Amino acid sequence: MRNPSHARKPRFRPSDAPICYRAGLVSEALGDGEAAKAHWRNGVSEAHHPIPSVERFYVECCRWKLGEQVQAVANLGAVRHAIRARAEGTKTSAEDLLLLGLVEKALGDKRAARAAFEEALTQSPGHPVVVRELRRMNAGA
Repeated sequence: MRNPSHARKPRFRPSDAPICYRAGLVSEALGDGEAAKAHWRNGVSEAHHPIPSVERFYVECCRWKLGEQVQAVANLGAVRHAIRARAEGTKTSAEDLLLLGLVEKALGDKRAARAAFEEALTQSPGHPVVVRELRRMNAGA
């Protein structure tokens, strides 16, 4: 039997940042600004995730909602740069393209976001999150 103390530990723990971000949006919509801020502060505490990751994207969305736009934009720019650097000379994965699209959309570059989402669909046709994001963009959201 293996000794649990020698078991391999995960590099990163699972993230609650996406949940914290969405819970903050719900609280905000319900008029409870303090609860929203508490959720977003919890999301920002998940900043241990590596720069190009969906989890880190949501950490930065939480940071933005807390009014730390300058830092959030800088960090989202770092996410964008890391994805592009990782993809240099190789085929970019559908998941990286999804993340790139989310970052571009958050930074206000809808054309670049659409291009990343559309390229992601060529690699993973029918990807539900990519399809949802393109529908939102087509609806003007």
